[in-house]
Amino acid sequence: MQPTVVSVNGRTFKVWTNPSCSELSKIGPLLRFTADNKTKNIYVWEFNSGHHGDVSIGLGLEDPYNSLDFLRGHAARKDNGTYEMVGSDFLESFVGRLAGKEKVFLTNLLNQPWDWVDSYIWVTGWLHSFGARLSL
Repeated sequence: MQPTVVSVNGRTFKVWTNPSCSELSKIGPLLRFTADNKTKNIYVWEFNSGHHGDVSIGLGLEDPYNSLDFLRGHAARKDNGTYEMVGSDFLESFVGRLAGKEKVFLTNLLNQPWDWVDSYIWVTGWLHSFGARLSL
């Protein structure tokens, strides 16, 4: 599938939707992604090309900050060519202010069924570790 060209804030870059393994390998060793749990689409782009907000605007995603349907993160290519989630600025932004509504939101987000993303980028391990680290 051909990537979508996104132009936002003076930047133009490619975003792949549900990329194949060979397409993922062409993106680069480090990438960003947004997974949409409603549509089961994952949007992937080269890490330094743009931020999650750029892609949301460029693709017209309706993914407000408080949506439980979107997982945002970044991943690295492993030696075997697969990709594994290594972080999420979005989720990390909750660390240190985990009380009340934020804790409920984060718990609900992590309890969403994200295992379908593993067929593109292995996210399950990082999500479990992150939740355990925060005692969720």
